[in-house]
Amino acid sequence: MSDDDLDDKPKSFGLMSPLGIAGLVAIAIPLTFSMASSSSSTINGVVVEANYFDPVAVFAGGAGILLGLLLGAIGKGPRLGRWIAALIIMAIGGRHVAHGLGIDYMPGAKQRTPSGAPFAQLPSGPSCDADNPETCPALCDKGEADACDELGVAYAKGDTSLGKDDAKAETLFIKACELKDKQGCTNGAVFYFEGKTKVIDGEKAVEMGKAGCALKSGRACNFAGVILADGKGVEGDKAGAFTLFQQACELKHYEGCENLARSYRDGAGVEASVDKAIETYELACNNGMGDSCSDLANILSDEDRPKEDRDRMMPLYEKSCALKSPFGCSNLGHFLLKTDPPKAVDPLDDACTGGRGRACEDLGLLLYSGGEGVEKNPVEARRVFARGCENGHMNSCANEGIMLSLGEGGAVDLDEAAEYLKEACDAKHEKACGRLGVVLASSDPEAAKPLLTTACKVSKFTDACDALKKLGKGGKKPGKKK
Repeated sequence: MSDDDLDDKPKSFGLMSPLGIAGLVAIAIPLTFSMASSSSSTINGVVVEANYFDPVAVFAGGAGILLGLLLGAIGKGPRLGRWIAALIIMAIGGRHVAHGLGIDYMPGAKQRTPSGAPFAQLPSGPSCDADNPETCPALCDKGEADACDELGVAYAKGDTSLGKDDAKAETLFIKACELKDKQGCTNGAVFYFEGKTKVIDGEKAVEMGKAGCALKSGRACNFAGVILADGKGVEGDKAGAFTLFQQACELKHYEGCENLARSYRDGAGVEASVDKAIETYELACNNGMGDSCSDLANILSDEDRPKEDRDRMMPLYEKSCALKSPFGCSNLGHFLLKTDPPKAVDPLDDACTGGRGRACEDLGLLLYSGGEGVEKNPVEARRVFARGCENGHMNSCANEGIMLSLGEGGAVDLDEAAEYLKEACDAKHEKACGRLGVVLASSDPEAAKPLLTTACKVSKFTDACDALKKLGKGGKKPGKKK
């Protein structure tokens, strides 16, 4: 027989012992008090993933389990009674822990949301998506926000059997946003800003963007911030843009972090802070934003920065270029021209293809003149300058026009040369204006005269002086006396 069996003192049932009472109190707390938080994601309005956490239930349930174990092991009273009470307390405590961690709230046939309503199951029938928009109208009419958004996208793009209808797209994006679909708000903002309603409506774009931002869409926060920062279609608001970029970055939308870093760098809507710019650029760069790596390298390359900062410049440009940033590739190639020209070719070509006109000029000049380890290739140089001009780089336009007029890298084509040179001349490119005058001298003397006169007298362009002399206007080469 055990000592408990020999004890002739009155015994209390395990639940009524001090440890039992403490356990009962612990498991009773979640029944009267909660600090639950929950979130869910949907497809076509159907909950397919849910997250739920209640710290009160977790900690109180855990305390109940611990107290139950203590009651069974060292509590007072008959052993059988103690363990029966302990198991009851531990079972209820375990149920509270499971509930608090959301284990019993994952989608399932008989599971229920925290509010008590059962989770709907993902339908086995046709779903509403970009590949199957015909099913969207019925679902949108039932109030399923993401169906309204998908339908709006389909009408805006016009690439499905439903056809294109901007008016319907506008209505659907508004409805999706009103139904608290953050993607619908964001798409509505883009819709207005791109002028799908015939005119750019910056105010409506910002309104929709802010609505999406309030629904925790980092993309919407950033988009509204960009509109306010640029002041396109709306009164500019740098401070408002800064706040939106902050929200976007907090929501881990790293393009927003990049814009936030630029705000700190430029003092746009906030007091300028190089240190905060560096910190934010680091965050964006480390999360795949190639332009941020390049901007960060630009800051760290300043001669006033410590050597360890300056030494990071090239690795950051390399990382930026690896992340397909045209800015990073352009900067990397520009610096490699001085140290290792052959290695500059690929990043400059990538940057030129990505729209960086300066990279096209750098690459074109390298191919035109050649260099250590790089053969001259005027044919390729002409192609690269043409691409640079398409990217809006006036030096490239001028160089392309000059090569066409002289027959370098291909046949002479004065008409095409005049087009390239005029584009650069209209942008006040003096060298292009002088060369345009030379090209036009034989075909349009009246248009050529003012260009040649300016190029000869102001720019001291010898070819312009010679051409002007041939037109009988007494043009003189620079340096000659009357």
